[in-house]
Amino acid sequence: MISKQLAIHIVEQTMNRLHRNINVMHTDGFILASGDKLRIDHIHEGAKYVAQTGEVLRITAENEHCFAYAKEGINLPIFYNEEVVCVVGITGIVEELEEIATLVQLTTEMMVHQAFLTEQSAWHEKMHQVTLEQLLSGQVEDAQLLKRFDKLHIQKKAPYVVVKMSTIQKQLAYQTFIHFLDDVLPDNVVYGALEKEVYVCIMVGYNKEAVMHILRQIQPTLSRYFQLRIGIGQEVEQIEELRYAADTASIALQYGDPATIFNVFDDVEIYSLFKAPQSKEMLRYTQNTIGMLSQKFLETIEVFLANDLQLIKTAEALQIHRHTLSYRLEKIKEQTGLDPTVFRDALYFQIALWFRA
Repeated sequence: MISKQLAIHIVEQTMNRLHRNINVMHTDGFILASGDKLRIDHIHEGAKYVAQTGEVLRITAENEHCFAYAKEGINLPIFYNEEVVCVVGITGIVEELEEIATLVQLTTEMMVHQAFLTEQSAWHEKMHQVTLEQLLSGQVEDAQLLKRFDKLHIQKKAPYVVVKMSTIQKQLAYQTFIHFLDDVLPDNVVYGALEKEVYVCIMVGYNKEAVMHILRQIQPTLSRYFQLRIGIGQEVEQIEELRYAADTASIALQYGDPATIFNVFDDVEIYSLFKAPQSKEMLRYTQNTIGMLSQKFLETIEVFLANDLQLIKTAEALQIHRHTLSYRLEKIKEQTGLDPTVFRDALYFQIALWFRA
């Protein structure tokens, strides 16, 4: 059913063009809006008939007495999704109205459709925003959250990746950034505004590779109207970890290259280690870097770093043959993916060892 506000809008817009009295009636017959203010809130029996049958009703001098509080004219059903949502009546002599009746019906249905679509879009946007805020607040064990997921057709499944977008509008766009997101994002994504010109997407059920593929596909459309930087957070398996994932997306934006659109947390992870002692990022980094090494290999890498990456000095300190040292360093490289003899990789080892202590 339509609102009184929409009914008034239909009457005003239609009468401005037709210069005929227009009535908009509820499906129960109540006149919601009319050019004749005295008729508002009365029950139009003809409108009740139209709403029940879905048929056009022409009221003439001959049958006017059959419909209480009705006047001569044509009464038209207005459909939305194959359901009568209101009735529009044009007051006047039927023969004079036949030519414009269909036009009035089509125009009114267009206005009703647009109003309903706008209302649905606003509801959809608000539902996404509320769900996003709840997920990032950590309140994930809530029956209400599951209901919202259901209404948004979101399937709760791992993994999860949080994407943070910083935007600056660079030219006039035909819609807002949030509406662009609604157009281009695939299913199973919760999105909303975090602050002015900053937006967050929670990609549900997508791994990082899939997320990167999606972002590369939608980025050209978004960049047409907005200067864009995107932070891609750490992939997590538990919905309870979304706050952490959002933090990593923020870190990716904060420490990533300002000239780069896509900024991945893994590329700047080392900076996050200095946020706080014993942070989750620090523990994860240490585990991923040296957690797989045996005590013998840990001792080897520590002594190698302490001797400035010099093979002979390290072999002497460990009291092993140089070839044995080379073998150990090669095994460390195989297990970690990092080469201790390369300065940058050696630095990664050193930081991990510092935090392990």
